[in-house]
Amino acid sequence: MSTSLSLEGKRGIVLGIANRHSIAYGIAEVLSEQGAELCITYLNEKSKPFVAL
Repeated sequence: MSTSLSLEGKRGIVLGIANRHSIAYGIAEVLSEQGAELCITYLNEKSKPFVAL
């Protein structure tokens, strides 16, 4: 994806990541790529590997 959008210095929250196919995962990925600092929640322990650093 090629955009001129910069989210440097912005903060956001993404709720309910279930796996790498979830909409929340895709949103978090794009926001992070654009420089946003994120707080992320996940559905359950099974989903933890998709959000762990």
